[in-house]
Amino acid sequence: MALTSRPPPSEEMHRYRRIAEVWNWLPAFRVVAEYESIHKAAAVLCVSASALSRTVKLLEASLGVPLFVRTNGGLELTAVGLQILDGTRDAMRTVDDAWVLATPSSARQIVGVGTIGASVTPLVARAVGRIARRPSSSRFRMIELDAASAEVELLRGNVDIVLMEDARLTATLVHHALGALPFALFGSSGSVENEKKVQLEGWAFEGPAEVTADSVDAVAHLAYESGFLALLPVGLAPPHFELLRWTDETVAVHALTRATLGSAADEGARAVLDAVRAFLRDVEAQRADVARPTACAGRPPTLPAAVSEPSVAARNAASVAVPPSRT
Repeated sequence: MALTSRPPPSEEMHRYRRIAEVWNWLPAFRVVAEYESIHKAAAVLCVSASALSRTVKLLEASLGVPLFVRTNGGLELTAVGLQILDGTRDAMRTVDDAWVLATPSSARQIVGVGTIGASVTPLVARAVGRIARRPSSSRFRMIELDAASAEVELLRGNVDIVLMEDARLTATLVHHALGALPFALFGSSGSVENEKKVQLEGWAFEGPAEVTADSVDAVAHLAYESGFLALLPVGLAPPHFELLRWTDETVAVHALTRATLGSAADEGARAVLDAVRAFLRDVEAQRADVARPTACAGRPPTLPAAVSEPSVAARNAASVAVPPSRT
């Protein structure tokens, strides 16, 4: 029996006709499925709700199965509806990749990078900044997310990678453990080491004074103005801060991506993964040269240039996941 690498022409034409019959309805179906509401989707698409409802009904009639269950709260996808939504997302992403490749280099692929956490946001900004300096790089758009929206934004294609402090395992996404971001006590020139510390929200210290803030930049500014010490991620402190003492505290950095890393945007996500891993390896190599946590007495070695650039504002108010107190 002869083996062929492709189906007979008659089968290909049958597939073509089947897809062509529903092709024009799929983008509208996707918007309805993403918002789980005819009225919200109609507002986004600038069409009438009745016209959009007819489109969905035509698609359901062509497939011969319902795609939504109507409830008092809106629409819910059926099992078949979920499968069609996944396929539509993949198809639209593939077409978009082909479009980007066919356009001039000025229309580079936009890679959405989501971040969750006060420590992770400036870390990712530093890593993306390294990538963005490359001439052939994609364009990157950073978006601060909350934990509840990470999976939805990835599956919708609004972002291509999400980086966070807590591991969130899901059945539909791929988890990447990237490494640990260590923390140290920093002080500005002329500051005196004492029990007063400024730290990220969620950190607790015993001492006569304590100030909390919700971003790396806020911590740095508070420490600079007050003369307090700042507990900051190594590599993200402002260049005028001196590393006074390493601590044993770290924050694990994780990432979520879609199941495949093959499209143009997904390749950008892979570049972000590699850049963050490289950054964490650089910091860990510096930490390994010093006995932890208190052997770094006096002025420490100068930080490498790669980790002593000005920090990028991190407005996310999520607290760092660490033990509640330490001496």
